[in-house]
Amino acid sequence: MAVQPEDIRLLANSRFRRLMEARAVAQTGQNAMLYTLLILVVNETASSIHSTLLITAWMLPAILIGVPAGGLADVLPKRALLVAGYAVRAALAAAMILYVDDVWALYLLVLAFSSVGQVSGPAEAAALPALVRRDQLAGANSWMVLSLMVGQGAGAVALAPFILKFIGAETCLAIAALLLAAAAFIVTSVTGLRAGAGGQAAPPRGSLAESLAAGWSVLWTSRRAFLALVYLTVVGTLAKALAVLAPHYTRDVLKIATENTVFVVAPAAIGALLALVVTPPLARLVGAARMTALGFVLYV
Repeated sequence: MAVQPEDIRLLANSRFRRLMEARAVAQTGQNAMLYTLLILVVNETASSIHSTLLITAWMLPAILIGVPAGGLADVLPKRALLVAGYAVRAALAAAMILYVDDVWALYLLVLAFSSVGQVSGPAEAAALPALVRRDQLAGANSWMVLSLMVGQGAGAVALAPFILKFIGAETCLAIAALLLAAAAFIVTSVTGLRAGAGGQAAPPRGSLAESLAAGWSVLWTSRRAFLALVYLTVVGTLAKALAVLAPHYTRDVLKIATENTVFVVAPAAIGALLALVVTPPLARLVGAARMTALGFVLYV
């Protein structure tokens, strides 16, 4: 990532840094949990249908309540929402330990876990304008994306495969729950989410209906916002399809244990890291919109 001096100075902002740390820790736990559940379901059922049901349980809340939940995150107290969201998800991850042999109970717990995330997840993004100046938002978003990728790598590439191979699923789920609880504790120290950066007054809150209307207005009037939504939807859908297929490909085609799926998909993680490094300078060279379209075409 082509880091600018102003981006580095963002890390001196303790409130922003704590929010970023909480996200990285939570993402590590969440991705370790998801990887564990996917391997667990494949081993328990040997059925791609059940793998699809797991991913469906994860995605369904985003489809059904994603938009109103995002509007709700805009109008509720953000620190309380973040703390509660991490804490409830920690409890749900811990509950999964009791049902490792019952895939249908796991689907319900995943459905609840994802539903909570639809409210608390957007609160992370909504908190940024209260923590950094407007001219720092681009850099702050880049750091938040980096923390997301760190969590994905640490959880699904490093932590979960090792623990699954040498210890077991229950231990991995317990560690995931502890990490989510740690994120809840970290975010309690993020103060000032009701005020803008530098003590400026935050914009007055509108109602949930007003927030939803404003969001739809942006999508309908901004071509770039609409295209961003399309890109994210298609890429997210394809990524979930690959997540379903990867363990089955590892077991049925390559004839190796599903716990080794991480090594099969490792090139994708390397490619994502490389993209994080080369995209900022290329975007400045040819334009962010062109780079986004090119990345979408290459992915699809």
